[in-house]
Amino acid sequence: MAAVGRAGNDRTTRRAGTSAAVCLALLAAAPARADEADASPDVPAEGPEAPDYAPVRAWNGLGRFVELAQSLGIAVDVVPQDVLPLDPATSLVLVYPETAPDGSALAEFVAAGGRLLVADDYGLGAGALAPLGLLRVAGPAAPGAAFRGNPDFPVAVPLVPHPVLEGVGAVVTNHPAALGAGPGGRCLLGFHAPPPACLLAEASLGYGTALALADPSVLIDLMLEVDGNRRLAAGLLRYLTTNRRARIVLALPAAAWAVVQPPPVEGVGWRGALRRWLAGLSEPLAAAPPWLWALLALAGLLLAAAPWLRPPTREDLASPRLLHWDRGRPATAWPPPSVPEAYAAFAREAVERMHVRIVERRGAAEQRLREARRDGARLGRRLRLRLERTRLAGLERRLRVAADDAGSVPGVERLRRLAHEFVKADREAPR
Repeated sequence: MAAVGRAGNDRTTRRAGTSAAVCLALLAAAPARADEADASPDVPAEGPEAPDYAPVRAWNGLGRFVELAQSLGIAVDVVPQDVLPLDPATSLVLVYPETAPDGSALAEFVAAGGRLLVADDYGLGAGALAPLGLLRVAGPAAPGAAFRGNPDFPVAVPLVPHPVLEGVGAVVTNHPAALGAGPGGRCLLGFHAPPPACLLAEASLGYGTALALADPSVLIDLMLEVDGNRRLAAGLLRYLTTNRRARIVLALPAAAWAVVQPPPVEGVGWRGALRRWLAGLSEPLAAAPPWLWALLALAGLLLAAAPWLRPPTREDLASPRLLHWDRGRPATAWPPPSVPEAYAAFAREAVERMHVRIVERRGAAEQRLREARRDGARLGRRLRLRLERTRLAGLERRLRVAADDAGSVPGVERLRRLAHEFVKADREAPR
C-alpha cells in the first residue's frame, strides 16, 4: 500500500496517513498462514467516517481505548472540552483541544493533586503544556527508526523505567509532533532523531502529575492493534487511576462529543407526559407579566390561610341585637305566660353573665391583636387573633338573640348549647 506523504497540519492528510500506517501495522502484526498469504488485510469496510476521536467503532475513533479502560475496571465519563471538570480527585484525559484550555487553571488542578494527560499534536494544547514545564515542538523530520522505513511513521522507544511503560517495546506514531521537557519534567518515550525528540513526557507539580503525549493518533482504534501502542494505552490508564477512584474523564472535541452525548430523556407514562407539559408551559410562564405573578402569589397566600379562616354566616352579617333588658320597650311580652317566673329570672341572669364574660374576652382579644400589629408579630399569630375575635363576636350576637326567647322550649335548647359552647371557649382561652 502506498504511503501518504506528510502535509503539515492538514487533518485529511493525517487521517489518510493513519489509515496507511494502520494497514501496514496489521499486515506486520497479524499472523499469516500459508493458505492466506495472498489475502487482503483485515481493514474496516469503507463508509461514512465518524468525527476524529469519537468513541465509536471507526478507524480514527477512541472506541477501543474506552473498551480497554472498561476491561481494566476503569469507568469513562465523556465530556466536552468547553468546560473541564477540574476537581483534584479527577483523572483528566484531554484529547486534541480545539479551544485553547486555561493553562494556569490546569496547572492549579495538577498542583492540587489532579492527574492530567494531554494528548495533542497540532491542536491548541500547547498553551496548557507551558505552565507545566513542557514545550511542544515540530516532529522529527528524519527519524532514525520508522515503521517500514517511512519517515511519516516514526517509532518511539522507552528511555527510562516507568510504570506507564511496563511491557512496552516500541510505539508506532503517525505524523507526530514532539515535546521538550523543562527542568521539572522528564522524557519517557523518545524518537531516534537528531536533535533528541520526545513523544511522552511527565511533569510533577505540587501534589499531582501531568503527562503529555505528542501524538493522539497513538490511542485511536486501529493503532491500538499494534502491541506496543496497546500496552502504552493500558499503562497510561493504570497510572492515571492508581491509588484513587477507578474513573477517568475523557474530554473530546465538540464534534466527537456530539456523537456520543446521550439524547434528552423524556420518559414514558405519566412522568414523561408531566415533563412534556411542564416544558410546554415554560415559554408562556417566562413571558407572563409581573401582575400575573402577583395574583398567583396572592392566591397561594389565601389558599395557605384557608384552614384558619371561615366564611361569614348569616348571623355574622346580621345587625347586632340588644339584650332584652337593654331595650326601651320589649317587642314581646316578658316572660311568656307559659314559663314560670323563676325560670325566666334564671335564664336572664345566665345570659347576662355569659354576655359580660364574652364582652371581656372580646376586648382582651382586640387588645392582643393591636399589640401584635404594633410589635410586628408573624402573620400566623395575627390570623389566629383575628379568628378568635370573630368567633367571640359571633357568640356575643347569638347570646343577644337567645335572650329574646330564653323562656320558650326552643330557647331552652339553644341556651343549653350556648352554655356548653361558652364553657368550652372559656376553657380554651389563653391565660
